[in-house]
Amino acid sequence: MIFRRADSEEMIRLWQKQFGEKDFFTREFFARKINAGDAVFFAAEQDGELIGELYAFTELEDHIFAQRNSRAYLCAFRIRKDLRGQGIGTGLMKYALTELHRSGYAEITIGVDSADAGLLQYYRNCGFIQEIGIYTEDPCSRDEHMRPAVCEPFTLLLCKIQY
Repeated sequence: MIFRRADSEEMIRLWQKQFGEKDFFTREFFARKINAGDAVFFAAEQDGELIGELYAFTELEDHIFAQRNSRAYLCAFRIRKDLRGQGIGTGLMKYALTELHRSGYAEITIGVDSADAGLLQYYRNCGFIQEIGIYTEDPCSRDEHMRPAVCEPFTLLLCKIQY
C-alpha cells in the first residue's frame, strides 16, 4: 500500500472512471484548485491502481473551512467499496494529517453527515472533536455557475493537530 500525493490529471481520470461526466463542474473546480496550489490530492495506491482519495483544500472563499497557512478542509474521502474496513482509509487519513502538519497547518476541518453517528464517531477518533456548526452549502461542490452547491445539512468538525 502506497500513500502519496497525486496530481490533477490523475484526479480527472479517476473521477471520469467513477462518475463519467456527472459532477463536471465540481471536477473542474478540484482540478483548478490542485493546479493553483490551493488543494492537495492524497491518494492510496495498490498494485499501480488508485483505490482511495482524500482532498485537502488549503484556500477557500469561506475561511471557516480553509485559510492558507492555518486551516485546511478535507473532503471527498473515498476508499474503493470492496476494500473498506481494512484500515486503508485510516492510513490515508493519518498520511494526509501528517503531510498537512508538515506544511504548517495546525487546524483541519471536515464535513460529515450530521445523521451518520458511525461516521461522526470515526472522525472523532481521528481527532476531529470540536463541532464548528451545521452548514447547507458545500464549499467544494460546484453548480454550473461555479458557486458552492446547496446540499443536505452537514456538521463541520475541527481537528487541532498536535504532534
